[in-house]
Amino acid sequence: MKFLCISAALVGLMATQPALGGELRGRALADEERCARVIAIARAPDRARAPLRTTKGGGGHGQDETFVCESSDGRTRTLTGSDGQMKELRRMLAGGRFVSAESTVAVEPGSSRDDAVLLPPGKILFKRASRASRGRPDGGRGLAAHEGQKAVLVVRVEDVDGRVHPDPADVVSDKVFGTHGDRVNAKSQLAACSYGKFVVSHDYAVDISEHLSAPGVIEVDIPISLVENGPTDIENAVRRAAEEKLGFDLPGPFDHVMYVLESCHNSCGWAAYAWINSWLSVYVGDNYKYPAVQLHEGHSGGIDGSAYTDHSCIMGNPHFSDDIGVLCWNAAKTFQIANEGSSWYNENESDTIVWNSETASGSQWTGTIVGIADYHNNPNARPVVVKLESGGPIDLFVGFNRKSGINFETKQAQNSVTVVEAGNDGLGYSRSFVKAILAQGDSYTAANWRGSGLDMIVHVREINLDANPAYADVSMSLGIACGNGVCELGETPTNCATDCLGKELTTTFNHDLGSSVGNLFLVKATCDIEITSLYISTLARGDGEVRVYTREGSYAGFEQRTGGWTITYSGLVDQLGAGQSTFLGRFLTNVVVRAGAYQSFYVVADGGLVDSVGSREFTAFASDNCVQFFEGSSTEMEFGQDSTDPRVWNGIIQYDIIQHITESPTGSPTYSPTLSCGNQYCDADEDSASCPSDCIDKELETTYDYDSGSNGNMFVVKSRRDVTITSLAINTMAKGEGAVYTRRGTYSGHERSINGWRLIYDNAATQMKGRGRPTVLDGMESVFVAGGAYQTFYVWAEKRLVYKRGFIEKMPFASDESLIVFEGIGVKDLFGPVVYSPRVWSGSIRYETSAEHDRRAEETDILDNEISYTTDLCVSVIAIAGSPDLEFLDANDEDADPFDDGEIFVCELSSGLTVPIKGTDEQMGELQRLLDEGTLVSAETTVGIADNLIVEDESGAVFLPPGEIILEQRNETERRDRHSRRLATYRGAKPILTVRVIDSEGKKHPNSPTDISDKVFGTDGDVANAKSQLEACSYGELEVTNAYDVDISEHLAAPGVIEVNIPISLRNSGRSAIRAAVIKATQTKLGFTLPGPFQHVMFVLEGCYGSECGWAAYVNSWLSMYQGNNYRHVAVQMHELELLLSSSLNSDQLRMQLVLGHNLNLAGQHFFASASFPSSYFDTQQAHSGGLDGLTYTDHTGFMGNPYYTDDDGAMCFNQAKNFQIARASGGWFSNGYDVAVWNSDRDSNQWSRKLIGIADYENNPDARPIVAKLESGGPKDLFLGFNRARGINRQTDQARDRVTVVEQGGDGLGYSQSFLKAILSPGDPTYTVPNWRGSGEDLKIEVKEINLGANPAYADIAVSFGDPTSEPTRKPTLRPTTMRPSVRPSVRPTPAPTNLPTNRPTMAPSASPTSNQCGNEVCDASEDPSTCPIDCGNELATTFEFNLGSGGAVFAVEAKQRVSISSLVINSNSRGEGAVKVYTREGGYAGKTGSSEGWTLIYDNPAVAHERRGRPTELGDFDQSVQIAKGATRSFYVSSTRGLVYKSGTTEGAPFVEDESLVILEGIGTSETFSNTVHSPRVWGGIIRYQQGDITLAPTSAPVSSFGECGDFVCGIDESSESCPVDCAGRELETTFDFSLGSGGVVFELKAKRDVSVSSLVINAMARGQGEVKVYTRGGSYSGFLQSSDGWTLVYDNPALVHNRRGRPTALGNFDEAVSIRGGNVQSFFVTSSKHMVYQKGKEKGALFAEDESIAIFEGIGTTESFGGEIFSPRVFGGVVGYDAIQTTAAVCGDSVCGIDESSESCPVDCAGRELETTFDFSLGSGGVVFELKAKRDVSVSSLVINAMARGQGAVKVYTRDGSYSGHVQSSDGWTLIYDNPALVHNRRGQPTELGDFDSAVSVDGGSVRSFFVVSSKNVVYQEGTAEGAPFAEDESLVIFEGIGTADRFGRGTFAPRVFGGRVRYEAN
Repeated sequence: MKFLCISAALVGLMATQPALGGELRGRALADEERCARVIAIARAPDRARAPLRTTKGGGGHGQDETFVCESSDGRTRTLTGSDGQMKELRRMLAGGRFVSAESTVAVEPGSSRDDAVLLPPGKILFKRASRASRGRPDGGRGLAAHEGQKAVLVVRVEDVDGRVHPDPADVVSDKVFGTHGDRVNAKSQLAACSYGKFVVSHDYAVDISEHLSAPGVIEVDIPISLVENGPTDIENAVRRAAEEKLGFDLPGPFDHVMYVLESCHNSCGWAAYAWINSWLSVYVGDNYKYPAVQLHEGHSGGIDGSAYTDHSCIMGNPHFSDDIGVLCWNAAKTFQIANEGSSWYNENESDTIVWNSETASGSQWTGTIVGIADYHNNPNARPVVVKLESGGPIDLFVGFNRKSGINFETKQAQNSVTVVEAGNDGLGYSRSFVKAILAQGDSYTAANWRGSGLDMIVHVREINLDANPAYADVSMSLGIACGNGVCELGETPTNCATDCLGKELTTTFNHDLGSSVGNLFLVKATCDIEITSLYISTLARGDGEVRVYTREGSYAGFEQRTGGWTITYSGLVDQLGAGQSTFLGRFLTNVVVRAGAYQSFYVVADGGLVDSVGSREFTAFASDNCVQFFEGSSTEMEFGQDSTDPRVWNGIIQYDIIQHITESPTGSPTYSPTLSCGNQYCDADEDSASCPSDCIDKELETTYDYDSGSNGNMFVVKSRRDVTITSLAINTMAKGEGAVYTRRGTYSGHERSINGWRLIYDNAATQMKGRGRPTVLDGMESVFVAGGAYQTFYVWAEKRLVYKRGFIEKMPFASDESLIVFEGIGVKDLFGPVVYSPRVWSGSIRYETSAEHDRRAEETDILDNEISYTTDLCVSVIAIAGSPDLEFLDANDEDADPFDDGEIFVCELSSGLTVPIKGTDEQMGELQRLLDEGTLVSAETTVGIADNLIVEDESGAVFLPPGEIILEQRNETERRDRHSRRLATYRGAKPILTVRVIDSEGKKHPNSPTDISDKVFGTDGDVANAKSQLEACSYGELEVTNAYDVDISEHLAAPGVIEVNIPISLRNSGRSAIRAAVIKATQTKLGFTLPGPFQHVMFVLEGCYGSECGWAAYVNSWLSMYQGNNYRHVAVQMHELELLLSSSLNSDQLRMQLVLGHNLNLAGQHFFASASFPSSYFDTQQAHSGGLDGLTYTDHTGFMGNPYYTDDDGAMCFNQAKNFQIARASGGWFSNGYDVAVWNSDRDSNQWSRKLIGIADYENNPDARPIVAKLESGGPKDLFLGFNRARGINRQTDQARDRVTVVEQGGDGLGYSQSFLKAILSPGDPTYTVPNWRGSGEDLKIEVKEINLGANPAYADIAVSFGDPTSEPTRKPTLRPTTMRPSVRPSVRPTPAPTNLPTNRPTMAPSASPTSNQCGNEVCDASEDPSTCPIDCGNELATTFEFNLGSGGAVFAVEAKQRVSISSLVINSNSRGEGAVKVYTREGGYAGKTGSSEGWTLIYDNPAVAHERRGRPTELGDFDQSVQIAKGATRSFYVSSTRGLVYKSGTTEGAPFVEDESLVILEGIGTSETFSNTVHSPRVWGGIIRYQQGDITLAPTSAPVSSFGECGDFVCGIDESSESCPVDCAGRELETTFDFSLGSGGVVFELKAKRDVSVSSLVINAMARGQGEVKVYTRGGSYSGFLQSSDGWTLVYDNPALVHNRRGRPTALGNFDEAVSIRGGNVQSFFVTSSKHMVYQKGKEKGALFAEDESIAIFEGIGTTESFGGEIFSPRVFGGVVGYDAIQTTAAVCGDSVCGIDESSESCPVDCAGRELETTFDFSLGSGGVVFELKAKRDVSVSSLVINAMARGQGAVKVYTRDGSYSGHVQSSDGWTLIYDNPALVHNRRGQPTELGDFDSAVSVDGGSVRSFFVVSSKNVVYQEGTAEGAPFAEDESLVIFEGIGTADRFGRGTFAPRVFGGRVRYEAN
């Protein structure tokens, strides 16, 4: 638990207590005794329960104090009165006239009730409360005491129903007192926050040990319910129970008593409340352990005037967490603490200052303030608070909110000055409000101060964070204090010239160079200034020519170009020489610079300038209150090529301060030549029409220089006048595709999402000209930018862009008279998370101007940040491999091998730091090959790199030059001397150092250094740790140690652990940047270069945030990095050590050992990747281990397959190839001569047999049997045999337990190489055969003759033979013909007899005349099939046979544009040969349904399909039964093959990929195995669908197809019901899931009935056991838009005391009060809440189908914190069961306002004609058009729409429609039909219906079909933002309307999703 320090009036902890006598019990109390004292109660809000109520303005607050009367017997009753009286009480409390617990009031005689006391009408009469004692003779009350020991008692409460907080008493004690090791708790943090003056204690003056359940905690039972009683009754009941248990009255010996309740059930919305100035506080739920709640009292409001919104202070409650909260109080609260008796902050008189300005103009206070965190680091005795005395009770308090130390987690006003208002003279209980947050240069004005008519101005002159301690320099003045030397707010050059004119900033005149002609430098203004002149330091003396140029923003990129510079001074100067100041005189035009803006200057002297050597270009060098000067560079020629940096310009900047600039400055004098057409300047009165020569084909260039590059650039352009940008010219790295996106405004907050961006250029045929040369993007869509507006551009190039590193993101870089271009960012992936900042886009903008506007606006303030960079030479190459983080790896990973990205390579710099190596795919593959074959040895080989380009990748990257890779081996001396490395072996002591990393935001791993040391070295009693497990796994040969050759004890935070701070953020930095920063920080701390005396160094990070996550750890040579808890998991630790790693491990040790294995060059078994050390280090390298599926990391027989990612498992070692490697390594662990056997079939006999033992019996081997046998292949890849004995140190092997394994590995089994598990064998299994062994044409056969587990040791008897003359039996025949297009094959199981099912409803019109059965008539007749008449029946639709990925299965969906019957598939397999293929199908989408076979129908099952090689079609033949799809319907297919499938990566799951006139095939997913939750998305299934058009007769299928049934077959047929066949149709259940990962108080979901049903009950998945309240509400239709109110919902179940089962187990509710009837086709919503909370799964998409049967379908919904109005979590899957009956469909009655299935507009027009379905007329957005889909549940005819227009008046409206979905068809009118076109429709105003009238012709929509509509209006339309495009929004019995999109125009590129069409659809039911 972390801590938030406390308020001045601490919830009773800082006050002594009242104690009224108990002798009055047992008699009736007089009125005055019923209210012996009044206590005010302050509540801390519970943000988990309800949002704060805010009252803005004045003294508004979110939760008003309430008041109770405490009677003389200790009981409390609510004090009530009129609204005016209660308001007056609060006002007097805030003003100090009424003191809580020390005042009482007169009460209405006889008004006291059991629960309340009433105030009499009229004025409130106060009096001092009696000091009679309850429990203390002296009353126990005094002034608040903030020092000394405070006795605290905690009371854990259990109510009559058994409700009690789940934390046991010892945990409660730990969270409050830290009694069980909690290092951050209330006791420790109060001591810290008070600087040791305040001690929380559970030592009491009275012995109550017999009653304690834990130190400081007692437990009591109360005889009432928490549910049925309010806070006062509960409080009284707890007090009575505690007093009865203890035997004395409370508070007794306690200074403070805390009641801990299970939860709040009545009058909630509070986390806790406290008696102000008294002894009691009450907490609900987990709030007792949140310091923000424990210590809350005395509200603190924000600038908005609302309580609890001052997030600079604990009293604003910024943190509701047990993990964060290191902050104290605002300035007012700090003043209160400092000025009350026995305060914390009173060691010096200057700790707080009170300044009384009186009312005289010019009164002023100036001084410096430190933060409270530096209270004990204040040698100059600076104040922490200054109080501005107002003359009344409400004053201002000024403080410096330093973000440091005990105030490190302040959430607001970090490192800023705050101005806070509080009452009661700052000395007593009063609310406070933040009035201003001020940065350097900011001011706050309090008007008419003290009624003087003058303004009080608080001005921050400087904030210095580099000083120790940091300080804020503040001035406060009444009126204008002219003459103090500071140009304050309100002063100008006109009214106070002495303060505001002639200001100067001197850099230096201490020159050390003097050969430059020019100096460039940059300044930043922190006030509005006007630079008037310069003093310079010249090399020569006498007359000389001097020129001064200036430009907005940075000069970077403009050192050699005059464009964009303005000359502001030019003249002959009398130069005084070096070291002397030469005044230039006034500029030609003063340079105006806004506060926050940057301006560059270029000073040129023909006779030369002198300057000084700087530290780094663009580093701040000098500053005053208004100007900051930065180091620059020097030039040898004016705008010449040769420049030198860093250089410090010598001179003085002269300027005036101006407070108000009426017109936005340009920052430099505007070049304004003679206004005439033809001067190449587009003047304000010129435009493209009046002066095309000046205003058309304009071009603004940034730069074509470059030093970095990535795939994309985002930058912002600001227009000074109306312009149209017509094209861009870009700077690319190589030839390739290009794209440009744009959006209005800036890119901030939009870097990762395509929403809101418009694609204006996308041309795959662009001829990119390469870096340094402009590539013009001809054909780019023009972009209009209004004057003063901002526009963002995102340039993307497939082959990467090049650009320059910038100075400050969003700082102006280039400009002309019309445009400003700002520095932006580089982007790694398209709309991805990795960005590089600041970056200067390299290129030029082409545009033309318009004279309609000439707006000039100020630039945005720019935030200053820096980036470090190095260009050291590459001295070696290191291969890096990562251990994947299974919690991160998901659909983003490669399907074909989701865990194996292969090794990556980095360049080791001379400093020891590393940067990535980049090259072409072919080059990187070649590096991998060279590593595998041993030519490239990690950390021993270097590589030639390009020396002319360093490319973006976190901290930089080096590029391989084109062509052949050049390698060079370092000699052994270099290897030994390099960073003092030592050769490593498998034996002896291995010193390891662990580094706990803290980033710039304070992020660090939550485990303390002691915990980390324990997990690695076992220093604190951990019995299974890396040290112990490595020693066990090596049989004692290897010792991990934290004893080093160098004494570093002064730096250790725990044995073997140091802590370092890095200056970058983990959230915003990549792996390389983090690695470099930690190495630097560690080397700085230790004073030597790593690795130094350590054989291994482990970096432990808090987490991973960027795009490069998915790794648990990764390593290179001596280094490994771990994110999160992975450092504890030995599976990750050991992954890099493999050979060092055979031991009994829990998974904490598993992870560490796996990483260390890579450091020893032991590569993984392909469940982990490896980074290798050179073989000379360890004489062996090992790579990953793959499984039988051929994929990386799927050999789960050994460590390097990494089956375990837990803290509890991992007793296993390695596979046989790794064991061989260890045994044959120099200094290996298994070094007996008989440990391994090698059989060479070419040299030895052709037969070999041996008994093998397991590695776990290595030391129990009396018969000297081998542990592994190598079968020599004659090449680098050999086979290794072993017995995987599952016992001892290998007892938790995850695969092939007690069986023989065959493993293949390269490198002769002696070096770094990937291994693959080839076979798992048991006695009696078929022999494992290797065809054509050693190219001999003969087969190698391996057979297991016996496995004897009864022997000691157990053994496996293995026989190997080669060239056996006995021929192998012929393989079993294939089950089907092998022709490419086989005829229908026999079914694997008999097809049920077909049934002639009637359609769901009769055909409305007679069928057309039948056609004759004739092949070629384009009709697939009943007598024809694809084999007899392919021209009629052989329709097919192919996706693609291209591929780049693969896995075991693929899932995809198809949409039918017309009725079709799918008969077969053709697939794209991963490999040739025989294999099993299965095809499943289901109705609707597959979302959420791929983890289980439930609901899927198996339609194809062939165990022996002859697969073609990948890229070739593999024919399956016909399905067991054809799959019929209705028009407009969707169906999913799931294809799996034991030989694997290959496919392409997609763009968007669910997006159309290919279509014809009948079908649309959508992008889908890949799956690792059948019905696995491991999926890869998006993926494009590769293959062909064969189908026929129209209806065909189908064999009956299983659910979800409804059919006629036979009673008793357990299927409720369409002709059955609960009445006619209860055995099939009554008591039906549909289960979703009881798996869970999340939970909350409520869950909402929708259910759709496929037939008439009656839902009678639910079964839920509760979060906790015990009694609790459950309610179920329901409503017809969707719940969207109805979650904030119970209106329209019906309560169908209400049980206040339901016994809940534990989570994961069913909790049955029993029957509803009334069953819920749902008509077929209708949707019903259910809202379930439980006081015990419920658990559920996170879904994939709100509204997606999750579970269904033949009668109902359940869709993914949402979770909520509470019923109606709580926080919403989406998407969520209701966990449980729906119980229902399938009932008989009732015939519709004409006139019942429902259009029944047997009614139509002809038969019952009153019900079915003139129908309409409304969505909504609410709106929040709008555009030119809207597109949506509707689905007909029956045949309908849509006749008209009603729309929601944006504006009133006449305008054109058009409506288009098309069959099926609009997806993929919104850019073109092809396929759309115009059905409405009115050029002069009268539009109503927005929010009101605009009637269109009837379409030109009604639109018929068949039942089950989807239809799209596209509506555009010249007046625009308005609509709501949706939740998910394609989600149902509104429906009735006939139609469903889905969420769609908005469009900027008709068939244009600008779309906005999701959007809800606002209006109505009018239709008739046919």
